[in-house]
Amino acid sequence: MDHLTDDHYVKLYSLDSFYVEVYFDDSTHRITIIRAFKSTMYLQPYLNWLTVSVGLD
Repeated sequence: MDHLTDDHYVKLYSLDSFYVEVYFDDSTHRITIIRAFKSTMYLQPYLNWLTVSVGLD
């Protein structure tokens, strides 16, 4: 999943039991920040784009 900030393109990855955000500078197209976290608190910027489907058998 990804989102845009004022000056960064941010990609979110889920790896085993943690998440990783990679920030790309929009003007230089270079990685400027890599942030790893376990807390779902930092997922707030992504919640508007998530959809959940439940399969009923």
